[in-house]
Amino acid sequence: MTHDIGMTNRGRVLVIAGILGLWLAVLRNQASLACLSLAVLVWLFVQWIVFELRLWYCWPKIIVRRQINGRSSDAVSTLWTSRTVCVVLTIDAPAGSVAPVCVVRDCLPDNLVLDSGSSSHASFDGLNQIRFEYSCHCPSAGTTFFAGLHFQFRDASGLFLAERMHRESRVLRVLPAYGQASDMRPAIKRVNSVPQHGIHQLRRAGLGSELLELREYQPGDPPKSIAWKVSARRGKLMTRQYESEVPVRVTLLIDAGGNVRSGKLGSRPLDQLTAVAAGISNAAVSVGDAVGAILIDGTVQHRVRPGNGDRALYLVLEALAEFSCEVQSAPDNLTSEMRNYTIALLRERYADLLDSQLYRPPFSLFPLRPSKRKQQLQHRQIATVLAEIYQLSPSDFLDLATNERSLVKRLIPWLSSIGCGSSRSGRNLKHAEPGERFKLLANELARAVAYANDNELFVIIAELQGTDQELEPLLSAAKVALSRHHRVTVICTLPPQQELGSPSLMTVSDVVSQIARLEAALMAKSLRRTFRRIGAKFAFAHEASLVAAVMAEAELAGSGRFVARSAIR
Repeated sequence: MTHDIGMTNRGRVLVIAGILGLWLAVLRNQASLACLSLAVLVWLFVQWIVFELRLWYCWPKIIVRRQINGRSSDAVSTLWTSRTVCVVLTIDAPAGSVAPVCVVRDCLPDNLVLDSGSSSHASFDGLNQIRFEYSCHCPSAGTTFFAGLHFQFRDASGLFLAERMHRESRVLRVLPAYGQASDMRPAIKRVNSVPQHGIHQLRRAGLGSELLELREYQPGDPPKSIAWKVSARRGKLMTRQYESEVPVRVTLLIDAGGNVRSGKLGSRPLDQLTAVAAGISNAAVSVGDAVGAILIDGTVQHRVRPGNGDRALYLVLEALAEFSCEVQSAPDNLTSEMRNYTIALLRERYADLLDSQLYRPPFSLFPLRPSKRKQQLQHRQIATVLAEIYQLSPSDFLDLATNERSLVKRLIPWLSSIGCGSSRSGRNLKHAEPGERFKLLANELARAVAYANDNELFVIIAELQGTDQELEPLLSAAKVALSRHHRVTVICTLPPQQELGSPSLMTVSDVVSQIARLEAALMAKSLRRTFRRIGAKFAFAHEASLVAAVMAEAELAGSGRFVARSAIR
């Protein structure tokens, strides 16, 4: 890396004092002052040469080792939301070859929150060996990016300053965390009750716990299945056959439309939805059920085929992680906040690409305003770095440097992929109308019902803010699923009904918040009544017993019983 070595304010003062002293000595013909001033300037030049040579010799030999949760960073590919991540950094360098003062800082992305320790370390006795550690966590699913370490070197006198970036480019996937399977209700068939008319229990021979029938012994039957008492009464060997515990296929339909992506990382409605979906998937897989997912954001983004076992669970979790960090559209213009944030990020991590020796913007007379010229320079700097990162052709680079819309289309996905700028990308974008969202969700539910087997469970997780007329396509699709003896559970992100406070001593903001809570409570009550009227179960994403209630619905789907013993009210 070809970074320039800068001079601190202390060094600039000495240079100015030396030049002024030499100038005055020449004017007044004072040899002693001239020698002193010249000695100061020569000493500064020697210090700069020594500082430059030490960095030139040391920097290629610096070795950085990173451990994540006790393992090498190369052996770690996934992290989990809300789980502590312990990072240990060890830096080795040749003894006595680096400047005495060194500050090392680990460049953390926006989606990593520091819990304890410090991500930076200052050393005042050289860089022979530095070891420091810290703990952090990921508040939301998606991807995180360890860009590397930022080094700041100073000489012993504090005259010169050099900054270097040791890049790692380590991208880790962050999977949504889920509850323990022991906390969930089992989804196996326990009682052989008389099902509702038209529903059958898919009875077949297997290794379950319920007796299906008795038949004559056949060669090859296991001896432990012989009914000895019945055989004694009948005078011939009889074999027990048990019912197979029929697995229930659980299909998750997750809609990320509306405003579920807005807000701070970790507290977005989308983070709540992914946590609920992960908990349901883990509970279904832990009892042997098949789980699949359909992820929708304006269009169908992912379809995960239903499957059993840990492999199916991780496929769903990886799809949720990728779905959480996707940015489907970008704003038309580059806002000043995004521009300043991107420039600060590039100066920290890609300062070599912005070096004045490598990047020389062409001279232009227009625009005349300094603010516009600064924006134009920043625009071209961002385009230069993106062109180097994506290895773009000259024509594509020219399009980035001249078209702000093209620049934003490249910039927003890059910031999202490295876990930076998620809260600054705005997402104050135009969303699809509720009617269009619900039509797409209804079409996907109808499509899933068309390919479904007997007695399946469909879980719809979405933000359902809309009128009864807009919800009509979704209600019709849910009715079709229920008429074919499936179970339908709807999970909404709206808050539950809240108690209103005392009207006395209320400010304007209190009145506005009370009105918002009242509207949310009325809408929640209306949604619950609407879906219960057609026979679907309705719940909110924040409820503590939500996953257990969904598993109870899966148990009902497997048994074929009509009367629900569900925790959803």
